[in-house]
Amino acid sequence: MNLQNVGYITAFVLNALFGHGAIAQQEALPTKGPLQESLVQRYDPFNNKLIPVTPAEIKPGFLYLHYSPVQGRNVWSLANEKGGFSYAMGQGSIQPAARLDIRATTQQADQVLREVAPRWAGALKSFGAPPLIILDKSNQWTLLQRPSIPQVMDLDTGRRWEWQGNRRVAVVHTGGYRWGIVRDKYVPTALVLPTITPSCALCSP
Repeated sequence: MNLQNVGYITAFVLNALFGHGAIAQQEALPTKGPLQESLVQRYDPFNNKLIPVTPAEIKPGFLYLHYSPVQGRNVWSLANEKGGFSYAMGQGSIQPAARLDIRATTQQADQVLREVAPRWAGALKSFGAPPLIILDKSNQWTLLQRPSIPQVMDLDTGRRWEWQGNRRVAVVHTGGYRWGIVRDKYVPTALVLPTITPSCALCSP
């Protein structure tokens, strides 16, 4: 099963379970304690829950929920080739549905395809591109019901990125490149420079 088909199947499952604009009520596990802080989870839309994965099961380029010591909570990130994670995704981050580590059985995939077959052509026309998912303020993924492009709000750096094809582009503003989230909207955040104490040669007599 190729990634594009997985993306469509994921989108249809999310849409069938949660409807237009509804939120997937993913079961969150506690994040306190060393065991929880080392826990990595993937989202299973067929059963609408988070599934723990071992380090050997983590696939680079896919989305996983893991504990961020910087944020002090679980965040969604993309697994990278070095065995770590890239980006601590914040509210409004948009990713292809195929980035979810979906491990559908043949029976699950066939069932979804049978259920959505009458709507398949209309849905393809509606999406016009591989379906996308968006992260809401509750740290949960839902199907995006409008055209867009993949993008990330990185909570650790305050930077925003967009993907134009395979090219990553920084989103900047007149005051720099840092952003914050206020009332569910991205707002420019000024870069605060450290205060520099002048040397004695520059001190006034």
